[in-house]
Amino acid sequence: MSTIRAVRHINESRVLAALLRQGGMSRADLARELGVTRATASSIVSSLAEIGFVEDETDMSAEREKRTGRPGTMVRLRADHAIFLGVDIAIDHISLAAIDMNAKIIAQDRIACDCARLPLDDLCALIGRQIRKFTQRLASPDAVQGLNVVVPGPVDQNGNVVRAPLLGWQNVPLRRLLGAHLGSLPVTNLENDANAFAIAEMHRSRRDDLLDAVYLFIEDGVGGCIVNGGNLLRGHDGSAGEMGHIIVGDGGFLASALIKGSLEGYVSRPALLARYQFHGGQAASLVGFLAALANDERSARLAASDWSHYLGRGLATLVSVVNPERIVLGGQAAAVFAHTRAEVQASIRAHLLPGAKVTPIDLSTMGDEAPAFGAALMHHRQFFAIDNALVFGAGAS
Repeated sequence: MSTIRAVRHINESRVLAALLRQGGMSRADLARELGVTRATASSIVSSLAEIGFVEDETDMSAEREKRTGRPGTMVRLRADHAIFLGVDIAIDHISLAAIDMNAKIIAQDRIACDCARLPLDDLCALIGRQIRKFTQRLASPDAVQGLNVVVPGPVDQNGNVVRAPLLGWQNVPLRRLLGAHLGSLPVTNLENDANAFAIAEMHRSRRDDLLDAVYLFIEDGVGGCIVNGGNLLRGHDGSAGEMGHIIVGDGGFLASALIKGSLEGYVSRPALLARYQFHGGQAASLVGFLAALANDERSARLAASDWSHYLGRGLATLVSVVNPERIVLGGQAAAVFAHTRAEVQASIRAHLLPGAKVTPIDLSTMGDEAPAFGAALMHHRQFFAIDNALVFGAGAS
């Protein structure tokens, strides 16, 4: 690519990013944002409008009329130009999310499914059917660009699930298997569910202090994500952030834990319920446990206290190693933290050097939709990203 064409491509991507951040902008504002002339900004907008990425709208704001005495023309992303799908394959359900060019959720769905017990090909066929039904309900099904899929475990760049123990999977070529049931709709990427959760949380909150953070996703398993400067820390082969497997004790509350003494064996949903029943609790679901905890039931309080001790121990390890600005807890079992914040913070403090700072902890307000939403957002990010191969040549990354 010539230097002129490369610069233009970069500026086109910058225009799209600015409109995503700011919403509607005038051509003059875009020129200032990019540091180019208004004529150059107008030329870039015209090119993007020709391919349907942007459109004009009339600015009827009082501020505009106050400045000029007449309505102005604003440029905005054309929301329906492209749709991005996210699919979350969890232990007991499949979640779907669709977002538009503005990264706004336009449709969601959740299907109960015993994904761990269903044969792989049957599961892929079910997902294919549900995606077809889901896209047919969209206002512009032809605008769907493809889908990103997230699973509870690490994946590789070739579309394979390296391992997802809670699903009983190892070295599963999920992109190929799923693609056989999707027709022409491409699976653009596979991702870990905790990474997708982190992306969703950063996008929803838009806070700078979440750009250097540790994200912990606590469900039937415990996944994690380390974010540095707004970028996911992936490690050598993409397996960074497997925080559920760090050792925090000698045993665990769950006999079936994958690794004895692991954080997952102490704070996952099954581990929490096992500890609750050990203390004499009767409820067999997280909802029942949380209700008992809210009613200050003794067995629930004891289980929550044990949970908090080991969660704090694990988080203290992460604070010492990563030094995050903030910690974010998500997933269904993380709801316990709302009742035990002080206990968790006390446990962190007890497992750090004297005087060390206890990193602030947030409880995510996003529900089960977070991983599917994050998956769609990751596809959206790819769509908006500068194409390094175009700018620097084939083979660039």
